[in-house]
Amino acid sequence: MINISVMPKETLVELLLFLADNESFDSVKKNLREGMTVPEVRSALRELALQLAKEVPSACQSELDTLMKESGVSPKALKIISALSEREKKDFLSAFGFADN
Repeated sequence: MINISVMPKETLVELLLFLADNESFDSVKKNLREGMTVPEVRSALRELALQLAKEVPSACQSELDTLMKESGVSPKALKIISALSEREKKDFLSAFGFADN
């Protein structure tokens, strides 16, 4: 069993968002006919992820923001990159030689 108390919050946020977007939730359809709907479960997972994301340390965020601004990337590209998770941003910037892994 995974101990989520030692899992990085950023990873848990990504996992919750992935589940909200990709899980079919067949058991919700079968077992919670009148309790909760699949869209409500998806919404709850997204809300949980958003609240948890607020707890992710901002030091990493500010470091990545600085790297993105200093990279010489256009404002439109920065807007697109800002939609990525922190890990995805770092991987993206590293892949193009703007940041070290």
